[in-house]
Amino acid sequence: IPSPVFSFAIGQLIMFRRDAFDAMGGYSRVRGEISDDLAIARELKRAGYRQVFLDLRRHVRCRMYEGYRASFDGLAKNIYDIARTRSLLFAAAVTLLACFVVLPLALLPIQVLTGSPAALLTAAGVLAFLVAWSLVLYDRGLQWWVPLLYPVLTVHLLYMAWWCTLRAGAGRGVVWKGRTLR
Repeated sequence: IPSPVFSFAIGQLIMFRRDAFDAMGGYSRVRGEISDDLAIARELKRAGYRQVFLDLRRHVRCRMYEGYRASFDGLAKNIYDIARTRSLLFAAAVTLLACFVVLPLALLPIQVLTGSPAALLTAAGVLAFLVAWSLVLYDRGLQWWVPLLYPVLTVHLLYMAWWCTLRAGAGRGVVWKGRTLR
C-alpha cells in the first residue's frame, strides 16, 4: 500500500540504504517523534521508497522488555503515539477489536443461557478466532496455553488503548525510560 499511513517498522532492527535515509531527510526529519522507527518508515515511503517487512526470527533475537512494567510502558508509548496522531484510525481499530473479539466472547454466555439461536454462530466465531490466533502463536513458538489467555490479553490491550487515549486528550503524556513523552 503506497500511503505512508500504512508504514510499519520495529525499532530493534530497521535496515535501509544510506542514500534512502539521506533522501528522506535523515534523523533530523524524525528527531521529535515519539515512535521514531515508524516515523522513519513513513518518511522513507513519502520519499518514494518501498518497504519490505521480513520475519527474521530465526536469524535475530531481541528481548524488548524486562518485566510487566517495562512492557506496559513500552507498548503504551507506541499506543499513545498512535492515539495522539492518528485518532480516527486508532478509534476505528479499537472499536473493531472490541466488536469482533471481546463482544462475541461476552455475548456467548448470555446467548447460551437464554437459548438464543445466535449462540451457535457466536460460538463458531469465537472458536474461529481462537484457532486463528492459536496458529499464529504456535508459529511464533509460544506455549500451547497462551491462546487461552486471549480474552484477558485483549481486554488489557483495550484498557491500555483507552488509558493512552485519555492521557493524550489531557496532554499528560506517558513515561518511557524515565522521560515523559508528549
